[in-house]
Amino acid sequence: MSLHDECLAAAEADGLTAGRRIAEFVPTATFLAVVLDDGSAGWSLSYAGLPPAEAARRFDAVRSDSVDALLRDRLFPANGTDAFASALRVALLAALAAPVWRQPARFGFTAHEGVPDALIDAAERALVIGFGGLMFSLLARPALTGLHVADLTYPDRRAEMEAVRDTMALARPGTAISLSDGADWRERLARADVVAITGSALANGSMDALLAAPLDGKVVLVQGQSAAVHPAPLFRRGVAAVLSPIRPAEMLEAARRDPTGAALAEWVEGGRTAVCLRP
Repeated sequence: MSLHDECLAAAEADGLTAGRRIAEFVPTATFLAVVLDDGSAGWSLSYAGLPPAEAARRFDAVRSDSVDALLRDRLFPANGTDAFASALRVALLAALAAPVWRQPARFGFTAHEGVPDALIDAAERALVIGFGGLMFSLLARPALTGLHVADLTYPDRRAEMEAVRDTMALARPGTAISLSDGADWRERLARADVVAITGSALANGSMDALLAAPLDGKVVLVQGQSAAVHPAPLFRRGVAAVLSPIRPAEMLEAARRDPTGAALAEWVEGGRTAVCLRP
């Protein structure tokens, strides 16, 4: 069973699907949002590369073929590779999990603001999957000797990423800092003691493989806009904490106004307060 399927099962087990229906689909060129009838909104980065109008058409086609108010009969089990369907699933799962993130104690989780220092203070060899994320937090750890950042877009963003790497290297001259496109992730993960994975790995289909790798003795964190799904399946697979930023109603309004997604920069480019859930 895929993580998408397990997150849906966890939401169903907690009664989060009962009586719910999709009220609105809000596509932009970068992120998709699903809004439920109770106002809960879920977000996912989309790797489909569809213009918003085409994404809306695709959504309408899925809905017209479905007899379920949550489209579960069309989107699950999650055994396909279609990028749009994957993003739509993640956004739906995040919308269903919104009560967990609002009231984590009710569902058996603890909540913190930001990543607890105790999880990363002893980091010596860190792997960050997804450029950005927790790489600056990890860089500040005094014991850190090596930091590798893997990102699928590295070939296209090489100049930008290498400029940031060079700046980090100036700040930590004794720390080896490297970049790759992620093709070497198994080797890098084997050597790391702390691993921070972008929630976008849920949307691009790589999270299942990442968490199926040997993780014993490693601190694994999942973070990002697309990470706000039901965290129980992630914890069962060895994740220590899941972090996702708070998304105010203004973010949804911005997406409705500007389908290019440019107006979302204030919320999706880092610097926002993150909620951290732990078992």
